[in-house]
Amino acid sequence: MIELTQQMRKFRPPRSPAPGEFVGRYQILRRLGHGGGGEVFEAVDPRTGDEVALKTLRPDWAADRRRVQEFLEEAYTASCVVHPGVVRMRAWGRGGACIPFLAMDLLRGDPLSVRMARARLSIREVVRVLDGVLDALEAVHAAGVLHRDIKPGNVILARRCSDRERVTLVDFGLALRARSGSPRESRVSGTPAYMAPERMRGHRGTPKSDLYAVGALAYEMLSGAPPYGHEPPEIFEALGRKLAPADAEQPVLSRWVARLLAPSAFLRPSSASPVRSSLRQLARSGEIIGLAPRPPIRVARPLALAGASV
Repeated sequence: MIELTQQMRKFRPPRSPAPGEFVGRYQILRRLGHGGGGEVFEAVDPRTGDEVALKTLRPDWAADRRRVQEFLEEAYTASCVVHPGVVRMRAWGRGGACIPFLAMDLLRGDPLSVRMARARLSIREVVRVLDGVLDALEAVHAAGVLHRDIKPGNVILARRCSDRERVTLVDFGLALRARSGSPRESRVSGTPAYMAPERMRGHRGTPKSDLYAVGALAYEMLSGAPPYGHEPPEIFEALGRKLAPADAEQPVLSRWVARLLAPSAFLRPSSASPVRSSLRQLARSGEIIGLAPRPPIRVARPLALAGASV
């Protein structure tokens, strides 16, 4: 009985880490935020000085095998994609008090949702963000991954040393790999305003579903509101009506957005690459109002200097 009591005293139920404590090899500096599934901390690897964003699972879920597996699956999936526009996973596993954790690059900057709430984006900023998201999405799909949760909060405008911003795609918590067999495949989860209709009906989704989310993102940047509303009932009702242009002053760009928002997946583009190419072509041509067309590059011919000598 005494031995059992001593063992119970040694046992510590999982809890949230405090500043100064270690999770794996990372020392917690401060808490950055929290959500329904856990918390995010700023942490550092004392051996290298590398700063990371460290995401931990809710302590009361740490003993749930299914939740732990799905939590760590985010790291497995995101690590399949190597691209400067996709957040990089550094490490994952179980840390102090057996808390599951994910360590990823610490991004300094604003989520797109914060930037949009602060002020309306210029047309140049809209095109730059869309180009960056599509660039990252090309790499995601090429790695056989579906993101399935593209929305303003998961696009970070990360500051770099050069003071330029890098559009970075984060949060692979709902992402799926090809033939993963994950129980999440048939589960309806995500943010309805950016979910393709087939996803809300329980389908796992395709690259076309991610492109629908990009269209919803573009529509909101241009109009100030999601295309069909926020909740499934109003969204399904609105899908039967003709979609208003995202921006009446940008007819060409609004038609480009509408193609991505086609209710039927069969009518949407099949991959991010041609969508990005068409956006860049519109930007170069001057058909997007407010963007000056780029002049063609002229290559100067070398001068032939007869009889010249050095």
